[in-house]
Amino acid sequence: MAIPAAPTVAPQVARRAVEWWVDLQAGRTDAAFAAALARWRAEDPAHDAAWRHIETMQGRFGQLAAGLDT
Repeated sequence: MAIPAAPTVAPQVARRAVEWWVDLQAGRTDAAFAAALARWRAEDPAHDAAWRHIETMQGRFGQLAAGLDT
């Protein structure tokens, strides 16, 4: 399984994307949170690229975990 290359984004953008992901994993799923995340992603193509990379990696981690269950 090839790991996709991370997008070239500023460290603070990558860090903020991770912060959004951590909040989501902690159960922040209300409408205000979803709207704020959508606004952040729309502000800059780099924001969206960083978020899409996190989503991709989350999917890869899920595949890895599923493989460990067998």
